Amino acid sequence: MALNFLNNGYFAGKVGIGTESPGAKLHTKVGSSNGAGYDSTVGLIVEGATRSIIQVNSTSDAYLMFGDAAQLNRAWVGYNHATDQLMLHTASTITMDGNVGIGTTTPGTTKLFVQNPNASTNPVFQTKLDTAYG
Repeated sequence: MALNFLNNGYFAGKVGIGTESPGAKLHTKVGSSNGAGYDSTVGLIVEGATRSIIQVNSTSDAYLMFGDAAQLNRAWVGYNHATDQLMLHTASTITMDGNVGIGTTTPGTTKLFVQNPNASTNPVFQTKLDTAYG
């Protein structure tokens, strides 16, 4: 079945693509993960048998933003194509239940493990004081 809208389309219930029983307002399914939505009010489920990908394409920047009524871009993850940088921005605290490794995929039992493969020429951790502030 194909739907063709000349202007705006509206669905009062749930929409399923690849599924006859959507678990969210929009549920896309390519294979079964045997999982359900996080809760019954979730707006989007992307389900796959081996992996699920939400791909955001752009010629310059692409972002996934999180917001609320007070601030629409309270936190975001973004990618800048020109500088080839992945950016993480938050106005508050980032908490993690596990261990974090920078420069390593095996941080062990350390909460934050920073490894520099070239410690003789580049510091692992550096601070800089602005002379205007002492």
